[in-house]
Amino acid sequence: MTKEEILKRLSQCENKSTNQSQICKSKIINSIPKEYLTDKVFIVKVIEYTTMVLNYIDDELKNDRDFISTISNDFSYSLNYASDKLRNDKDFMKELILQDNWNFKYIGKKLKNDKDFVLDILRINSIIASDISKRLLKDKEFLIEAITIDIHILYFVPKKILSDKKFIYKAICINDWAYSYASKKLKNDKKFFFKVLKKVSWAIRYTSKKLRDDKEVVSEAIKNDIYAFSYASKRLQGDKKVAFEAIRRYEYNFKHVTKELKNNKDFILNIIEDKLQYVKVYDSFRPLRSWLLVFISDGLKQDNSFMNKAIESLNLK
Repeated sequence: MTKEEILKRLSQCENKSTNQSQICKSKIINSIPKEYLTDKVFIVKVIEYTTMVLNYIDDELKNDRDFISTISNDFSYSLNYASDKLRNDKDFMKELILQDNWNFKYIGKKLKNDKDFVLDILRINSIIASDISKRLLKDKEFLIEAITIDIHILYFVPKKILSDKKFIYKAICINDWAYSYASKKLKNDKKFFFKVLKKVSWAIRYTSKKLRDDKEVVSEAIKNDIYAFSYASKRLQGDKKVAFEAIRRYEYNFKHVTKELKNNKDFILNIIEDKLQYVKVYDSFRPLRSWLLVFISDGLKQDNSFMNKAIESLNLK
């Protein structure tokens, strides 16, 4: 059977159903003479119909840079059939990865564990992070270098590493977002939270539910992040002292207090009183006029006595 006949028969297989087409092609590939399997031009033409032929190419083709480079342009997974020598060739693989980052999946084992090579590729395209070897993802020295390039590499790191206080804190000092990847165990660690808070003002946004329900934690977080109150537990959003302090620091935190507090006359009037004292010093009271009467409960809005008193206090008449 000539090469032309083989290609013609493969073409005819295309007209069959999927399963039948695969069976048809498999029979033809198995019947290809060995001498044809060294013909690069012919093999490339066969690949247009099926990549099964790559299972039969000889070692010379597997080690042919031009051939492997050509077929990988259309079929990146064909790199699986390249020789170990080529897949561990830094220059060759870097060139292919630059053409298509998907090719990183097929680099050789030795190259995949090469810190300098992987960091070099990571700088070019951080999308390869999901395919970094398990060995490197356990290497703290490598990871510290890697997160300076892309913090999101921590998404692929083992939980054991993400539970290491020293490592996570060091990572946080490089990039605040590292705290969001810390383990549940660390996000439950109150002492560690206070240490992190000195570096990451918005840390409460990623800490545990347990700490968001801790009065000391939330009170301290409010001092560092005006939006911290919105992440506090419902229990603490209904705590007069915590809510009062949060609103004192940022008026719009009133939106997040519980229904009970929005319906508490004394609490609201105390806020108005506090803000009136505050404005005398900082002259920033005006926003309070618009939002306060919007966020109070519907019940209080219907209370004419209270509304008159509130309006009078706000000097809105």
